[in-house]
Amino acid sequence: MGRILTLIRDSLHHEKKHPRVRRKKDELEFLPAAVEILESPPSPFAHVLMLLICALLTFVLLWSWFSFIDTEVIASGRIIPVGKVKEVQSLIAGRVDTIYVTEGEHVHKNQLLIKLNPTEPEADIRQIEAMLLQNQLNVRRLQLLLESATETPTAPPSNLQQWVTQAKLPLSGKPSPDQWFRQQQLLDYDYQHYQSSNQSIVQQIDQRRAKVMAIQAEIDRLQILNPLHLENEKATRQLLDKGLVSRLEWLATREKQLDTSQQLQVQQSRQNEAKAELAALVSEKESRQKAFRHERMEKLNEFSDKITELQNSIIKAREHNQNCYIRAPEDGTVQQLSVLGDGSVIQPAATLMSLVPDNAELQAEVMVENKDIGFVKVGMVADIKIETFPYTFFGYLQGVVELVSKDARKQDEQGFMYPVYIRLNQQSVNVNGQNEPLHVDMMVSAEVKTGKRRLLAFFLEPFLRYRDEALNVR
Repeated sequence: MGRILTLIRDSLHHEKKHPRVRRKKDELEFLPAAVEILESPPSPFAHVLMLLICALLTFVLLWSWFSFIDTEVIASGRIIPVGKVKEVQSLIAGRVDTIYVTEGEHVHKNQLLIKLNPTEPEADIRQIEAMLLQNQLNVRRLQLLLESATETPTAPPSNLQQWVTQAKLPLSGKPSPDQWFRQQQLLDYDYQHYQSSNQSIVQQIDQRRAKVMAIQAEIDRLQILNPLHLENEKATRQLLDKGLVSRLEWLATREKQLDTSQQLQVQQSRQNEAKAELAALVSEKESRQKAFRHERMEKLNEFSDKITELQNSIIKAREHNQNCYIRAPEDGTVQQLSVLGDGSVIQPAATLMSLVPDNAELQAEVMVENKDIGFVKVGMVADIKIETFPYTFFGYLQGVVELVSKDARKQDEQGFMYPVYIRLNQQSVNVNGQNEPLHVDMMVSAEVKTGKRRLLAFFLEPFLRYRDEALNVR
């Protein structure tokens, strides 16, 4: 370094002692070629150009060192509402009868959207209602029969229809005259069967009771005669002992007394037998009545259980029928209508359309690659470019990262990516002076600003990366 400085100093000293003679152009032309080149002054333009290039390079280097640019994570996604989009689904399989809405139409809560063909559910409801009414009539008939079939029935049951009407007993429907007629016939038949069976046993009971009473009368007579005959036999015996009567007369009174006593015993035995028969008949009558009532009570309980079952079935059938009428769960806008048209066949749990709730704030859902997710934090600013409205003409929206999901989702080609939710600062785009609202599922591209870096480092990064990779290659 000292030697170089000495050479520079000596050169400057030599030029100072021997200044170059400035020659005119015509004088230089008559000099030898080699001397002409040496004596010709350098071009000022080239000198100035070289200085400008050096100054420019110096400026660029300084500018790239002191200038910073934003580092961004670029991710694509779509517009979604802050609240979940309501997916309108069918709970049952069926054929579409009528579609009442179109894509983008605004609907109100409980508004009819789609009607499925209700023929089958309505037929099931009518069938169950008919069975329910029939079982209710059977219950009312048996109730009147049990009320009329007492231990001592005296009058036939009243008209079933009048009895139900007067008692204000509820029925699920209005029976036809033919139904009332058939029920009345069954009621009359059951009652007549009960009455005939009851009358037969009652006649036998009356006969046995009369027999018991007749035997009792005979017993009463013999009980009166037996003491008299016994006293007569004793008196005759005393006369026989005194010799006032013959032995034959005494034997006659004795025989009469013994006959009366034996007849009394026989009648008492017959009375006990008749009473036993009477008790057996009374017991049989009670058994028949209990069996009749028990059988009808079992049928009554069976019909009552069937009514409960049918009432539950009709609730299910009506709910099934209501499922044919698909209504809006809340106020909103119809999106992604997937039903092709009337007559389309749909399956259970099939999504028919999406419903975007009213006044739902929209946000951007973008998918960030695995290599970038570590740099994205909540609160970072992002530029949102709407694919529908090119940003070169309509600009872009501003947003702030509101949520960074920790669960990755499997994408078709990109592999696992992380959802990031960005809150938008505005819900519309200015298009030719008019604010066009954003819609769900518009595709967007988000540029999340993750930090700053020097401009020089940005240009040097490829070279540094290649240098590091080259040093690691075998």
